[in-house]
Amino acid sequence: METELVQVDEGLLTVCCIPGDGDCLFSSLTHQIWGCPPHDAAHQLYVRTLRSQVVQYYRERLPTLSDGLYAQALVIFPDVSSVLSPTQLVDHFLNSLSMPGFWGGEESLIAISEILDFAVTVFRERSVAISLNSSGSQELRLVHRVAPSGEYTHYDSVLSIRTGTYLLLFILFNFSFIYYHFAVKHKRRLAFEHGSVPPTKQAAASDCSLTSSGVSPIGITADPPVSAPTVLLAHSIALGKSITSYPSFKDQLSGKYKYIDDKIVVVDGNLVTSRGPGTAFDFALKLGEILVGADKVKQVASGMLYNMNIHN
Repeated sequence: METELVQVDEGLLTVCCIPGDGDCLFSSLTHQIWGCPPHDAAHQLYVRTLRSQVVQYYRERLPTLSDGLYAQALVIFPDVSSVLSPTQLVDHFLNSLSMPGFWGGEESLIAISEILDFAVTVFRERSVAISLNSSGSQELRLVHRVAPSGEYTHYDSVLSIRTGTYLLLFILFNFSFIYYHFAVKHKRRLAFEHGSVPPTKQAAASDCSLTSSGVSPIGITADPPVSAPTVLLAHSIALGKSITSYPSFKDQLSGKYKYIDDKIVVVDGNLVTSRGPGTAFDFALKLGEILVGADKVKQVASGMLYNMNIHN
């Protein structure tokens, strides 16, 4: 099963890639409802079943829903609308909808959500998600993809969504792991650096720097016996900026930087510095605040029962 990451307003989606064969909506629903991927032998049977259920749903409700179906059929079949009566055109639309390869749209999503009493969430590239039957017993999640022409032409099945909370937890976990594994366990230097300036051989074996490419903050914390901000000093990077470090390096750094020793985390532009192992969570939370916002950081910190000590 081929998967892909898709960015939408609500977060980062992991999707199951569905073939673009005209059955993408029904194939995505099949994957959501039965967990049946496109290559499975039973997949097309389920697709045909869904199409049949949608058509039956509308035929049973033609007295009340025919006007809406007629309006949609006019858009889909402009060439034949002049030679068919409204009743014939609606019938032509429903017959076509029952056939493999005929595109389904919102009318099919509405029908399925009502037939199965499922909530349906359709995420959309370049726009906000839409929801159908939000009180449904289960949720089906699809993403409507945008073609190069700018039109919505394809559906994929959503496997998961990573929200701001997930991203922040990801930062916290990975920073803590990186710090322990390299700075404490192996006493090696780890540098995911902003730019390409390498640290000198004199830089600490335990230096640790962390960078995010999103808004380009450079985050640096340190443990003794050598402070990571000395990497900046060795290369004359960000001279004059406000920074902090492990306390014993104050004298070494204060001549070239505006040294702050009464804050756990110091932010100056895109430079974020902290003091040592004991401030690692505050440091990671500050990076999270820059990336996903203060409200999300407070929510995650509260869920961790962590008393935030971040100061701007």
